[in-house]
Amino acid sequence: MIADYPMSMHMVLDILLMLVCGPLLVAGLPYRPGRRERMRLFCRFLSRHAWLGWMGGTITMWFWHIPAIHQWTMTAEHSYSYLPLVRAPALLAGGMLFGRPLVGPEAQFRIDPLSGVIYLATACVSCSIMGLLMTFAPKEVYQDMTRQDIQNRRAADVGARLRHLSHRLSAPDETMASAGTRPYLLYIN
Repeated sequence: MIADYPMSMHMVLDILLMLVCGPLLVAGLPYRPGRRERMRLFCRFLSRHAWLGWMGGTITMWFWHIPAIHQWTMTAEHSYSYLPLVRAPALLAGGMLFGRPLVGPEAQFRIDPLSGVIYLATACVSCSIMGLLMTFAPKEVYQDMTRQDIQNRRAADVGARLRHLSHRLSAPDETMASAGTRPYLLYIN
């Protein structure tokens, strides 16, 4: 889980997902001259309006680092939630949208090199501003959970699940009684 690492590793993972994996997935798309017309229209539209790819990538990165959403995600990673399963694909999709005007498989739908430099430089400035805001935010805003906090939270979660399981095994509910079944006993060797 990403939350097992300090905040710096969390940010490295976000950058890898967004700025390395997403564009590499786009660059790895096969070039097919007979590609469907809708996809060609989308690529042409995105090459003419590269700012939409830029906005898609930067808004995705900023969204997942809004303090409330970031804390919610970090808490969900510790409580076995499905929220982190949404976050990684969202960052990949944002990275693919961001990388499409730069490294798409069809050269005719890429932006020119000078525009690409400006595109990347402004994205770096945007992410640097976000990084500065996160770095100089009060400690309570972006709490970095320690390994001990993680272990305590997981131990409490496992303890609650074991108590629930033992309660279910010792006191069968009406559905088990009506079905004529008996609770199973667990034997640990």
